[in-house]
Amino acid sequence: MNSLLYVTDGSVDSALTLRNWLTAHTQPAPRLTVVLPYDLAPDQPLHKDVLRPAKAAAEGHLQQWVAMLGDAKLGNLTTETLLASPEHATTLHLLIRPYDGWLVDDQDLMEMMADVLARTRTQPLWLTTSNATAPIARPILPG
Repeated sequence: MNSLLYVTDGSVDSALTLRNWLTAHTQPAPRLTVVLPYDLAPDQPLHKDVLRPAKAAAEGHLQQWVAMLGDAKLGNLTTETLLASPEHATTLHLLIRPYDGWLVDDQDLMEMMADVLARTRTQPLWLTTSNATAPIARPILPG
């Protein structure tokens, strides 16, 4: 795998899970893109005075999150914040940029991305061993 995508929720658990996965997969270090989606409160307007501090806070949080990865072999790491839901952030990245693999640890998100994965050549890769043998859901097409 040369290029990988990981969309994180910014939690400590997600950093530890990714760090463990990177440590266990020591082949040539991949080009890894980590995306942290963020959102605004429903009552906040889409205005630059609201968006700039929200983006700055998300970027600061992402920097702290990357620091939690510690000495994991990161290879070529690119980080991004994106004003979007995790589902939209994942969809945008998978459709717009070519990735060899998508690091995933959420079965529900995997099922939601089945159509997108079918259109791309991106291989889903489970971060946790508990889901490593879980089937990849495919959409049921009307007969």
